[in-house]
Amino acid sequence: MRVDRLEVQLARDQEDDGLDGGQSREAARTALGCLEMAVDGFEDAVGLTGPITAIEVPAGERLSFLIRRFDKHHATVELFLRSFAVELCPDFKGAQWRFFETSTGTVFMVPSGYDSLHVCIDESRFDARVSAEVAGLILSLYMLARLCDVSRSQEHMRMLVRLRNYALTNAQATTIFRILLR
Repeated sequence: MRVDRLEVQLARDQEDDGLDGGQSREAARTALGCLEMAVDGFEDAVGLTGPITAIEVPAGERLSFLIRRFDKHHATVELFLRSFAVELCPDFKGAQWRFFETSTGTVFMVPSGYDSLHVCIDESRFDARVSAEVAGLILSLYMLARLCDVSRSQEHMRMLVRLRNYALTNAQATTIFRILLR
C-alpha cells in the first residue's frame, strides 16, 4: 500500500514544525526512548529487576506480619485465602499457613501439612495436582486479586504485580500461568 504525500492546511494559530523524514523518525525514537525509561522505572518500582527471593516469616510473627502488611484488611486476607483454598482445592481440609515475604515486598502463603494439593479451576479447565508451594502461590494470587477489588488499594495492586513477577521465577511458572491466563 502506498500513501502519497498530502498537503495539510494548518489552522490560523498552528505552525509547521518542519519535521519530515529523518527528523520525525528521530522524534519518534526519542519519544520511545522516554517510554523505555518509564517502563524501566516501572519495572524497578514493582521489582522486576534482579533475582527475587522469598523468606519465611517466623511462626510467632505471623499476626504482626499480617497487620503490618495488610493493616485493617489482615483478617480479610486469611478469610479470602481459606475460601479460595476450599473452593479450588477439593482435598484441602484446613491448615495452618506458612507466610513468606519476597525481596520485592510482596507476600504469599503456603498451606502447611501438604506436599501437594489437587487444584481444580473450572473457568480455566485446569484440573491437576501441584506442589503445596504452587498451590499457595495460586491461592495467594487469587486472594490478592480479590483484595484489590475490595480495598481499591494501590499498595495491594503493587503486591499483586510483584507476586505475579515472583511466580514467573518459579520452576512451575508455566503451570501457574496456564491456570491464570485461560
